[in-house]
Amino acid sequence: MKSTLIALLIVSAIPARSQLSGGMELDFNSRYTWRGMADSSGPVLQPDVWITWNKLTLSGWSNADLTHEPQQGTINSASGSLDYSFALGQFQINPMVEYWADRQVRGVVDKPTGEVSVNISHPLGPLSIYLLQAVDVFHYRGAWYGETGASRQFHWKRLTPETSISLGAANRNYLQTYAGVPKAAFAEAGPKVEVTVQLSRHYYLRPHVEWTYLLNNQVRRMVPPASLWNIGGALGVTF
Repeated sequence: MKSTLIALLIVSAIPARSQLSGGMELDFNSRYTWRGMADSSGPVLQPDVWITWNKLTLSGWSNADLTHEPQQGTINSASGSLDYSFALGQFQINPMVEYWADRQVRGVVDKPTGEVSVNISHPLGPLSIYLLQAVDVFHYRGAWYGETGASRQFHWKRLTPETSISLGAANRNYLQTYAGVPKAAFAEAGPKVEVTVQLSRHYYLRPHVEWTYLLNNQVRRMVPPASLWNIGGALGVTF
């Protein structure tokens, strides 16, 4: 995978004294969902690899369908991203650029494109609230997606449970591209629960479940189903 090769080249160029870390993850999901929309009718495997140098992270992600779909057993969606993380007072800010070498949403889109985004999070009592802003700057220029939500994380021995809820909205360009609906609207909302189990110093298991619901009537008609469940588990290793 191109993004993995790029990551390895960067590692070889970084001095040994740098703050270098990284990891790999294999995430099994009952369905491929993306911002409330179904990209597969059955289970998928989603490998992910990342390398972090100080506050800069380079990652590569892909999706492979496991059921009898047109591209069964092949990587039919892949992306590479570069993000930077820094603190500004109590705000955690993560600007990111992401390039999709292959992007599929129920067969509607299959062209390379890229987004720039920024995610801003802030603690609020026991919660962490966040605001995400993402805009396409390549093939579907001006397609905007925004999301806000809150999460709560716990720590107990080797377990780290986390619950979250989110609300997403999109402009006309975005919904026209991905749903065939020429209007701006609230896109989707739903909760997610996951538990990270630290198996050892470097290995972890992360079962997760999420539910999303498409909020706009026209979007629901164009890209059914309106209600999506995704249940899965990820096995990862860090260094």
